[in-house]
Amino acid sequence: WISLLETDQPVAVWSRRQRKFIRHEIRTDKGARQTLAATAFAEDRYGQIWAGFYAGGLARYRNGQWDYFGAEEGGPAGSVDALLADREGRLWVGSSDWLRRIDQPGLERPVIVRYGQEHGLPSQYITALAEDHLGRIYVGMHSRVVRLDPDHQPPDEPLRLRHYTTAEGLPLGDVRTMICDRNGAIWTAGVNGVARLEPEARHPAPPRPVRFMALKA
Repeated sequence: WISLLETDQPVAVWSRRQRKFIRHEIRTDKGARQTLAATAFAEDRYGQIWAGFYAGGLARYRNGQWDYFGAEEGGPAGSVDALLADREGRLWVGSSDWLRRIDQPGLERPVIVRYGQEHGLPSQYITALAEDHLGRIYVGMHSRVVRLDPDHQPPDEPLRLRHYTTAEGLPLGDVRTMICDRNGAIWTAGVNGVARLEPEARHPAPPRPVRFMALKA
């Protein structure tokens, strides 16, 4: 899958069977042609292709056609810099308009959940995404990476985040890309260098405090 600049067919795919490039037109939710480049791609567990765009918005390719999800449907209004399909089948979207998560990307009209400042994120500019071997999600920003654990996150609470900054050796500047290697280390690359993080193991949550309401002999 290939992104094209300055065209009314902003996505192309190489067809091995036909041995040629096939260009795709994508319409926004308002019916207009999407003319700005795709800036991120991902394939979900259903074999669907997702694309995020420089001007915002998401599009999903399945059954030979594209569905578009703009801001009115919960899609990002800012440039999409990263898409990540995690091992549980969720799709994560990083953009200049905060972080989003789609739990069931195979639905006809999937629900898009937004995470913002009110959830504890320190910046709206999300530049990279990665997942470690324990299913924890790493979110790259400017001179910072935050980690969240979606499988151990109580609902309706602020995100429980672990912050990594220059104090832990992260270079200054935007984190442009991240990847988890075969040994479980998270590598970041940005405008001022590369860094490697050896994630610590997940520790069991401490038991909740017990409150005695009454005692009876």
